[in-house]
Amino acid sequence: MDVPPRAFSRPELPLEIWTNVFRSFSHPWPNSCDEDLLSVLATNRYLRAAASASCLWKPYYEARYTHSDPDNEKLREDQYGSDYKSLYFKRREIDYNALRLVDEIRTDLIGRNAKACILAKEFSFDIWDALRLETRLALPLGFCYDPEKNGCPPPEPHAYPREYWASMMQGVIARYWAIKMWQRVAKKDPAVSLEEMMCGFSAFFGLSHLQISEELDKCADDCSDKLEEKNIQLDEEEQDHDLRAVCVGVIEYMEDELWVNNEENPHYDSHVLNSFPHILLDTLWPDFPLSVLSKTWLFVSICQRLGYEAYAGRLSPDHTVGCVHSSSSQEPLVIDFRDRAPNIVWGSETTLFKHLIKSGTPRDKALRAFGPLPAVTFLGEAVRNIMHDLEEQYETGVRGWVCDMEETRMLVNYAARCALAAGCSKLDDSCLIIPEGMADSLPLDGQPILLDALLGDKAASPQFSTFVEEVKGKIRDMESIDARVRLRSQASDEAFKFCVGDVLRCVHDGHLGLVLGWDKQIQVGGESESYNLTMVTL
Repeated sequence: MDVPPRAFSRPELPLEIWTNVFRSFSHPWPNSCDEDLLSVLATNRYLRAAASASCLWKPYYEARYTHSDPDNEKLREDQYGSDYKSLYFKRREIDYNALRLVDEIRTDLIGRNAKACILAKEFSFDIWDALRLETRLALPLGFCYDPEKNGCPPPEPHAYPREYWASMMQGVIARYWAIKMWQRVAKKDPAVSLEEMMCGFSAFFGLSHLQISEELDKCADDCSDKLEEKNIQLDEEEQDHDLRAVCVGVIEYMEDELWVNNEENPHYDSHVLNSFPHILLDTLWPDFPLSVLSKTWLFVSICQRLGYEAYAGRLSPDHTVGCVHSSSSQEPLVIDFRDRAPNIVWGSETTLFKHLIKSGTPRDKALRAFGPLPAVTFLGEAVRNIMHDLEEQYETGVRGWVCDMEETRMLVNYAARCALAAGCSKLDDSCLIIPEGMADSLPLDGQPILLDALLGDKAASPQFSTFVEEVKGKIRDMESIDARVRLRSQASDEAFKFCVGDVLRCVHDGHLGLVLGWDKQIQVGGESESYNLTMVTL
């Protein structure tokens, strides 16, 4: 007797088998990491249950989301626990809402600053990764690098403006975070480290503190490898461990990176950028002598990653040093970067310790003088280094790689001024400035940075009314620019035959000129019109 085959709506496999099958999907990557699993979720309830396992979504979540706002992430973890599927879809919902606002910034002039303020204040680093993906959109074929060799994906709609505004928004988020962090530094918040405080300066160039931290992690790994090659023991439990040898090895690594002892190459005499971590960690930038503070915090950051208790201290109000402890001794090694060859001594060998002992201070209390200092101690030093070097640049001039970069100099000055204002115990309006070229380089900074982050509730104070009105006026000017744009199609003179971008030759001297714009002028009496061309000589 023939038995008809049973009709199965799905293969009869246990859920855990299907979950294991879904583990074999290709390794996740941020741009399309969820496509396969999303397809499975849309199949049926049985497979949806198998594809909803948290273990499947964890790698996708970690691949796409490298940044987050700590407070918001804590709330999500409290709500969803270790359910990475729910966490993933919650973050995607946040991405969607944020990118909708960013797109409104792109399309609508009016209200751009207000929307940027919402994104920086409420979304913060939760949307950093979504914005990063926006800055990597496929561009039109004409802008692809060697498209015939490498291929070029279909361009995304409005790729260039979307990339631009996403990048601008990343900068706003980073600067907003930096100012709020510096305000915590000013209140001597012990949770803010020296490294974090220094990362705030790079935020003004649009980098997140986590990007700087990742670069330092790589440096520490490289340093560790070189120490092992030299047979320098890093394990403090081993008998042949030598803390001084470790410090010497770290300094030699810093010399290899041109952070120490590069004064013999004085081709670039500007120190103005050495308070900016991303500049120091970027091998594409020219080498230049670093300040004592920069050498010290780099040394401290690497030693901390090698597993040592390290911090910055001071032997006097203007003498910054690095201190490193081993588990076997309460006495630190003190590293002084003031001289060409860094000096390494035990705390008991310093002039400060000897002076304290001579004055009758007990030894244990004298050693406490080498304890870690709050980050606010060094914020003023970093700002002074920047401001001093900026003044020297204007007085004596600098090498071409800096003086040709007006935007870099503007951002450096902007960062120093904001750090000074945020770090003040009592904010004074003399610390506040509207950066030069704000409309071109910082079109979204007015409300979120200058008004909300820096001033906050103080914006309503009469003391800052002049500055507040000036910023609001600048915002109005930037957001009403469309009212000042005249389109050729709107010209009443049909005989007008020039376009922006035309190249014309002067009939008098034969010089070529590029048309940048034109203005309509009404003659006296309003009976006739004429047009003045704005041109630049080629």
